[in-house]
Amino acid sequence: GISPTLGHFDTHVTISGTNLFGGSANASLVTLGNVSATILAQSNTQIVVSAGHPLGPGFGDVVIIGATGSLVSAVGIWQAVPAGAIARVFPQSGQYGTSVTIAGSGLLSGASQVVSVTLGGVPATITVQNDSLVVVNAGPSSASVGGTVELQADSGALVTNLSVWEYLEPGVIVAVGPASGQYQTRVWINGTNLLGGGSSVDTILFGNTRAPSVLYYSNTAILARAPAALGGLVVNVTIISDTGAVITVANAFTYITSGAISALGPLSGQGGTRLTINGTSLF
Repeated sequence: GISPTLGHFDTHVTISGTNLFGGSANASLVTLGNVSATILAQSNTQIVVSAGHPLGPGFGDVVIIGATGSLVSAVGIWQAVPAGAIARVFPQSGQYGTSVTIAGSGLLSGASQVVSVTLGGVPATITVQNDSLVVVNAGPSSASVGGTVELQADSGALVTNLSVWEYLEPGVIVAVGPASGQYQTRVWINGTNLLGGGSSVDTILFGNTRAPSVLYYSNTAILARAPAALGGLVVNVTIISDTGAVITVANAFTYITSGAISALGPLSGQGGTRLTINGTSLF
């Protein structure tokens, strides 16, 4: 038998049986539906091949030709399915973390799942997949590069589209100021390409805690208020754009001990009464 029984170009097909070499020392040629396949591994009981470009969809024979010309075949057990096609990639550019939707047909290539996706040669993280839609998060790239979107199924089958993705110049945080503060401190984040190819900021993180508010944003500057945290904690600052693009600077903000009011005096008065407030870290 064969497994899988269907697929298209580059599907890895395992052919199992007995005396597959037909008395020869090895197999010299394997065809799936009259199309030559690439032999990846072989023994007299199992041969693994990579399917060639099918002539068209439909059923076909599996034929093994031994080195001496011997022939072993099985009729109509291989089914070539239409090649998968990528119709749309959105967005077509971004940075690390950008959520990219790949739409098309036959994206699973007759297999059960997509096991890897690359954007311009960089591995991406798959978050959603079916035969017509695959969603991934772009992997990290240190340069502005463009290239092919490629999907590989668990059968080995490939679906590609050339030159439909571009990595933008990576965003860089060059300064965080002030570099220390406490809850609700207004913090400026300056740099380049801070929106990661998006149009707005979705989230600012101080460590793993979301900033309570973002007051201003542009591609070069963002103003946010610091969330609450224990004094002495040193945290990363992370920008997540509306496309999912992620930019992080390590150990960029230090929390000081939160201010505390210990006493007020006097506790009563009228207009013009001078009030003394005592405590720690009041500024």
